[in-house]
Order: sequence, then structure tokens, then C-alpha cells
Amino acid sequence: MNLNSGDTIFDKMKTTYDELRNSEDPVGEIVNYYRQQLKKGESLWWTGSSSYVEKSAGVPVKIRLWNTLDLEQKNELKLLGFIQFPELLSSSSDKYHNFSLWLAATHGVISTSIRDSFSAGGQTDLNIRGIPFKKVSRALAQIYENRDYISSLIEIIDETVLEQTWKVSRINGSRIKQWIRIINSLKKLTDEKTVSILEAIFPE
Repeated sequence: MNLNSGDTIFDKMKTTYDELRNSEDPVGEIVNYYRQQLKKGESLWWTGSSSYVEKSAGVPVKIRLWNTLDLEQKNELKLLGFIQFPELLSSSSDKYHNFSLWLAATHGVISTSIRDSFSAGGQTDLNIRGIPFKKVSRALAQIYENRDYISSLIEIIDETVLEQTWKVSRINGSRIKQWIRIINSLKKLTDEKTVSILEAIFPE
């Protein structure tokens, strides 16, 4: 998906990629930009009350474009994204927004076409525990291919982080099952096939 002139984050911030990349606090500038766009009652849950740089000493100060990352880095971030942002598996028109903000805030990574990274590869057929599934999205196929890693990864993510990104008051019982329930709760934005595939991938 290509953005029109004037629609990129650089256009909106009235800067260029090189100017932002070489600034003393590039991610902080992005945070400040989005903070200025907030409406009454909104907050940047991914930055907290203090500045991003103050709270994230381990995060690269320089920002990078998504397409400069190697395949392993992209896959790692996408798997974390699937876990923390269940809406990525929905059909919502703005399902990439929170993930994109998280990439910028926690990893200093930005992309003007993140949708392409999730939709590339088209559809495939899967056979999960003897159950055939036709025309499965690449996103679900990637979850299936990395099911053991996802099962381990979801257990070590900080509970408060999941509460914020899942928009729940508490994490209880099986995290995988709660994650699937949240995806299912998106109602019309998630089809039954998606939930059935996830339940087959992660059985009781």
C-alpha cells in the first residue's frame, strides 16, 4: 500500500527521514507529534507519563525503516505484534495503527507500508492435527509455523504490558486461551475460520 504525497509521517511532521534519523531524539519527536494529536480522554499508553527515551535505555536511539531490517528481525517483531495486538488478525481498517506506534516507540522502527509485510505471500493450505484448512492467510500460517515459540513468548511478556495492549483489567488462566477469546470478541471483525484455526493450532 503506497501512501500519497503528504500522507507519510515525515510529511505530517514537516521533516524528512534523514533529518529525523539524525536528530538527537528521533523517537521522542515522534512521541511528541502523536501526543499533540491526542483528543480529550486519549493517552499514549505506549509511552507512559515520562519520555520514551528516559524509560527505554535498551532501545536504539536512531530510527530505522522497516525494510532495512533482516528477515529474522521482521519475523520476531511480527510475532510479538500478533501476541500483543490481537486486532492484527481482524479485518479492521485500522488494525495496523497500534502495532505501528509500538514499533516506533519501543524499537525505533517505522514503516510507510506495514500492511504489505503482513499480506505478502498470499494464502496457503494447512493441515493442522489432521484438520484441513483451505486458503489460510499468511499471518495465520506464520503463527502455525511458530506455534511453539509463540506459546513460550506469550508467557514471558510482562503482565502489565498485555493488560494495556489487550485492553483488559487482568490476565487470568491460560494466556493463549485469553488471547484467542479476545480475537473472537472482535465479533464481525474476525471470521469464525480464524478462531477455528487458532483453536486447532493451540488446543486445550
